[in-house]
Amino acid sequence: MNIYNVIHHDVIEQVENLVDDGAINLSKEFIADLHFSVEPPKDKSHGDVAVNIAMVLAKPLKMNPR
Repeated sequence: MNIYNVIHHDVIEQVENLVDDGAINLSKEFIADLHFSVEPPKDKSHGDVAVNIAMVLAKPLKMNPR
C-alpha cells in the first residue's frame, strides 16, 4: 500500500466521521461510491499531495469548495 492509498482511506474515514457527527448530510451509499483523487501535485511548489475531495463534495452539499 502506498501513501496515496493511505491518505485516500483516511479522507473517506473523515467524511464518514462528519456524517456521523451530523456536520454534513450524505448517505452511506453516496460515500461508498465516492470517487476522488489523491496524487502528487502537478506543481511541486503546491505541496506534497493533491486531493480533490472538496470539489467532489461541493455540489452534493450545495457548498462552496473553499
